[in-house]
Amino acid sequence: MRYYPILILFLLTLAGCPNPNANSTTTLIRDRDEYSANAYKYKPYYQKSNLSNYSNSNAAQATAGKSMGNVIVVVDPGHGGKDPGTRSATGVQEKKVVLNIALHLRDILSSRGARVIMTRSNDAYISLDRRADIAEEANADLLVSIHADYVSNKSISGATVLVGKTASSQSKAAAVAVDRALNDAGIATRATRAQGLRVCQGHSRPAILVETGFMSNTTEALRLVNPWYQKKVATAIADGLTNYFR
Repeated sequence: MRYYPILILFLLTLAGCPNPNANSTTTLIRDRDEYSANAYKYKPYYQKSNLSNYSNSNAAQATAGKSMGNVIVVVDPGHGGKDPGTRSATGVQEKKVVLNIALHLRDILSSRGARVIMTRSNDAYISLDRRADIAEEANADLLVSIHADYVSNKSISGATVLVGKTASSQSKAAAVAVDRALNDAGIATRATRAQGLRVCQGHSRPAILVETGFMSNTTEALRLVNPWYQKKVATAIADGLTNYFR
């Protein structure tokens, strides 16, 4: 009888019984990401590339001597019009939240001397191709696309700064600068990542996409719909851009 426990353990091992102490990986999914390389298709949200330790020395040389007084920034509030993006548990649409943040960002950057061009300043639908064209036509020093995130796991929270898979050194440096500024402002982030993003790769200009938080997380969603917090996020992004162009 004393051999039964050993026999049971042996049989469980042969059967491939899962180890309860094994680490599990959560797959994060974006909700109908029009801004991914494959529009309107669900896909894994994060890629393995992590830019957190990226050195921005090369990009700093490329932007040396610039100030906010001689830079052109295209601010792109995601979605709009017939495309609401995702929505919070209380029904607030992403397109409205990101427009408010983007308008704050426009005002802050303008007050610091930057020339700001909006892809949209109201509830209008703008195609991805047109957003890319605006950045190209303006010869923008940087395009900043503003979004809010959503995943099925409602416990996940935090902002994320993304660049395209073929991002330039300038794009990567801008992403790192904004990520640091968000953290300095007390806004938790999930580090900087590279992903196939059409709005960042459909033109030749440096570009980043800021996921300002998760609408699927109740606490974060309540923050994102708060005008005070929207301005706080915009100010942190502006601070990051100011440091990048310094």
